[in-house]
Amino acid sequence: MKYHWSVLISFLAITLILPAYSASQEKEDADEANAGPVESERVVVLEKEVHFLTPTGEDVVVSPGTYTVEAAEDALRLTLTGEETAQSVTVKAEATTHEASIEEPELITISEEEDQQVVILLMPDGKALEAVGSSSGIRERGMRFRAQRAPTRNLRRLPRIKGIFTAPRFGAISPDGRLYIKGTGFGNSKGQIRLQVKNIANKIKTYYLTVNNWSDTKIKATMPGNISGVKDTKSSFILRTAKGLRSTARTVNFYAARQTTQLKHGENVYLKYCSNGANVNLCLGFDNSDKDHCFYNPIVRKDATISAYHKNCDDVIDWDDGSDVYEIKLKNGWVFDKIDMSGGGNTSSNSGPQGFVTLPTQLELKRSAIGTSTWTQTIPWKISPGKDYVHYHFWVKIKGPKGVPYK
Repeated sequence: MKYHWSVLISFLAITLILPAYSASQEKEDADEANAGPVESERVVVLEKEVHFLTPTGEDVVVSPGTYTVEAAEDALRLTLTGEETAQSVTVKAEATTHEASIEEPELITISEEEDQQVVILLMPDGKALEAVGSSSGIRERGMRFRAQRAPTRNLRRLPRIKGIFTAPRFGAISPDGRLYIKGTGFGNSKGQIRLQVKNIANKIKTYYLTVNNWSDTKIKATMPGNISGVKDTKSSFILRTAKGLRSTARTVNFYAARQTTQLKHGENVYLKYCSNGANVNLCLGFDNSDKDHCFYNPIVRKDATISAYHKNCDDVIDWDDGSDVYEIKLKNGWVFDKIDMSGGGNTSSNSGPQGFVTLPTQLELKRSAIGTSTWTQTIPWKISPGKDYVHYHFWVKIKGPKGVPYK
C-alpha cells in the first residue's frame, strides 16, 4: 500500500510540474523566435595602453578602446570605433600562414603573457598578418618581430560566434533585454559574457550579463537593468568559456533605457525674438514694457516651459501686433515627446475678446518637433486697443537616455 501511495504522489507531482514547465519552455521558445538579428563587427578591445611598432620601426602607443582591424601592406590598420572622426593607427605586422577553414577574414586576439598583446588577422586563402604589442613598452635593443605560423590548434578550440539576435528591441541590446548567441565551441558548462560601453564621461564601463542558458552552440543571456549614464552608442562584448577561452570581441548597437521629464520655466529655451509691438511685452522674463503708460499686471505661468504676455494700453488708437520666436535645442539623443499649450486674448470692453494669438496645431507640432532635438516656433499675435491683452503658455516634455544630460 505504501508503494502505491508513493507512485500516486509522484504521478501528481509530475502532473502539476509538467504544464508549468511546458508553459515556461513555450514562452522561452517564443522569445527566441521573436528575436531579431544584429549587425556586428569583429573588433579588438584594448583595456589599457599597448605599445606597437610602426612599419618604419618607431614606437607607437595605442590608447584603450575598441578597434576595427584592416590589412595593409606588411601592417595592420587599427581604427577606433564609436567616434565621429575616425582615428586610425598603422602598426607593423608579420606575414604568416594558418590552416583554419574560414570563408571570410577572421580576427583573433591573444594575450599570451601579461605584458603581451597579439592581434592576428586571418585570410580565407590561408595567409595571415600578426602584430605583437607590449603593455609596458619595454623592448630589447634591436628587437625584431618573429615570423611564426598562427597557432591553428588553438584557433580550432576558440569559441566562434556565427549569429547574434536580440529582443525585445531588434538590432540593438538594451537594459533588461535579451541576447541570443549562436555558434560553436562554447562548451556545455556556463561561462561569462562581458559587455563594455562608453558612458557620457567617455569612460569605458563593464557589465556582466546574466546567463540563462548555455550550451556548446547556443547561449541566452539577459542584460543588466541598472545601466544609466550611457547614450545610444556602439558597445562590444566578449564571450569567455568555462575553460577560459575567449571569443573575438564583437560590436553591437546599444539602445539606452529611456526617461521622460518636463522642461522647467525657460530651461533650454533660447528667446530669438520678443516683439515690442505692444505697450507691455513679456517673454520668458524678458521685459520690454512701458510700465508708466498702463496698469502692469502680466499673466505668467511659472509651471510652464514658455510663458508670454502682451498688452495694448491704448484706448482708441490702433491695434498692436507682432511675432515672438523661440528655439529649444536638446543634446545627447534627447527628443521632444509631448507639447501641451494654452493661450488666447481678453478684452476690457463688452464687445467680446479682441486679442488673438496663433498657436500651432498638434499636427504641426508632430511634424516640426516631436521626435526631433531642435524646435523653432514663431507665435504671431494681435491686440485691439482698450487695454486688451494676449497670453500663451507651452509645457514641453522630452524623452532621452536615462541618466544622460540633455543640455
